[in-house]
Amino acid sequence: MTVKEIVAEWLKCHGFDGLFSEGGECACELSDLMPCDSEGCEKCVAGYKCKPGPDDDPDCKFVISEHRPEERLRELLKAALPAVEQDALMFDAMNRHQVVPEEGAAAIALSADKAYELATAIADELGVKSKLTRGEGAKT
Repeated sequence: MTVKEIVAEWLKCHGFDGLFSEGGECACELSDLMPCDSEGCEKCVAGYKCKPGPDDDPDCKFVISEHRPEERLRELLKAALPAVEQDALMFDAMNRHQVVPEEGAAAIALSADKAYELATAIADELGVKSKLTRGEGAKT
């Protein structure tokens, strides 16, 4: 049995999907384990296959992460929540102060409502309270 086969068997037995380098240079799935055969793969760690996030290389079809997919999603949602809340407040302020032409006001009001709903949904999913209250970040 080769080292590669031993590593593949261990990963399968422990529920991992592949390996990744902590520096983010590469990742590989069990189906194509260690394709690089290069020095340095001894520094790779076990991980879980996830969909790429907004900060990942757009050409990547997958990422291997230390977090399970549901944990990675929670991390992405945590990172997004403050920006969505800020957008809701910005759209609401634009709507209240009429800084857009009248024909754009309906779109801004809708954007404020949608941003508020998204912030609330993310906060609910994370089990936290959104910093927004109804009427703040959305037209009521």
